[in-house]
Amino acid sequence: MLRVAPPQPKGQVSFVALLALLLAGCPRPFTDGALGYACQRDEDCDALTRCGPGKVCVGRDAGAGGGGGGAGGGAAPPLRLATYVTSYPFTWTARPSKYTPSAGNYATRDAAVVARHLQAVEYAHLSGLVLEWYGQGTDSDSAATSVFEDSAAKPVRFAFEYLQESSSSPPNDDQVRTDLKRMAVQAQRPAYLALDAGPLFLVSLPTAANGCAMSARYQAIAQDAGVAMTLYLEVPSGGAPPSCPRPPDAWYTTAKSQGLTATAQVATLQPGFFASSESSPRLARDPVRFRADVQAWLDAGTALQLVRSFNDWGTGNPVESAVEWASDSGFGTYLDVLHELVR
Repeated sequence: MLRVAPPQPKGQVSFVALLALLLAGCPRPFTDGALGYACQRDEDCDALTRCGPGKVCVGRDAGAGGGGGGAGGGAAPPLRLATYVTSYPFTWTARPSKYTPSAGNYATRDAAVVARHLQAVEYAHLSGLVLEWYGQGTDSDSAATSVFEDSAAKPVRFAFEYLQESSSSPPNDDQVRTDLKRMAVQAQRPAYLALDAGPLFLVSLPTAANGCAMSARYQAIAQDAGVAMTLYLEVPSGGAPPSCPRPPDAWYTTAKSQGLTATAQVATLQPGFFASSESSPRLARDPVRFRADVQAWLDAGTALQLVRSFNDWGTGNPVESAVEWASDSGFGTYLDVLHELVR
């Protein structure tokens, strides 16, 4: 069963919603309101909710508050996702961390590890994870498949961030076409986030890229390949999004030295930045600053609110628990802040 946030007690679910969810394969019925559960249309939700972004039930007046912020004016609440590294244990040696994970040097293909991470995502009231992805036939694709299988019964949604463009071997058009078709296959899984235009697909771009040209390129290739998608492109320079004749569905950005960056559609939050290859942090960790950044992130009211990252230990920006910021909850200081402020 899929949901964006833990359901709130808003009344009894309708027979139509219950029947639709049972037919869709939900593992158990629910009686505490439809908020956050999977849907295809408003009729799949109860009298107090409607089918919103990501095909989940949201309050009919969603957006009028939203847990410390969010869009006003009756808009649906934002999706809140965290980027997620799937390449452990390899990455522990390729990019050693400056910090010590509370869980030790784990493997992300371990089902127990994935279960613990999904529990942390729910604890932080996040909608899901954006998995690092390099395309068809790569280790990241098989790792994503493993995560999907390990999370089949969990209420967490997923999307891909395509990192091949930012790698030392950027893809040609044929490879992009192949990878988009593979994304479309993976996106058929119920847990993959589908927005109005299609599956959510983020593309990380190198600094030297031409954002407008890349936007036009990806849309043309997707159209030629018959692939529907909701395309989010990273602003190449990290500055203001360019004005393009054929823009993506949204732009997103991250500055390594800033705790909060935002475009009109995406606000990106990070707790710190201390890469394994650097001698000092570009963004020092400070729970007080992070709390203020979380509040501003919530108040931004963007359609997507992104945490970078859940577990990128090589860049030193995870919110996952570490020995250095362990807490009584077991989830660590930064997830505790999200748990407290995000609703």
